[in-house]
Amino acid sequence: LNTVRNDLVGFFGGERALRSVTVEHAEEFKTHMLTHTPKLAAATVARRLTTVRMLFKQALRLKLIETNPFADVAARSVI
Repeated sequence: LNTVRNDLVGFFGGERALRSVTVEHAEEFKTHMLTHTPKLAAATVARRLTTVRMLFKQALRLKLIETNPFADVAARSVI
């Protein structure tokens, strides 16, 4: 969880409101994870995106956000 938190803070910044994250931002985050240095394996990115979806889903349950921008971001890894 700390690694994923660091990924999110590194990409979005520490002061960004959860409500301001859009579907477009979620897709940009995924692209960043797949292309930044050091490059991560697709399976690693998939696991981290799964965790991000879980965190945003919990924020939705707690009514901290109105929609989960990561809900439809594909997190499949190719074997």
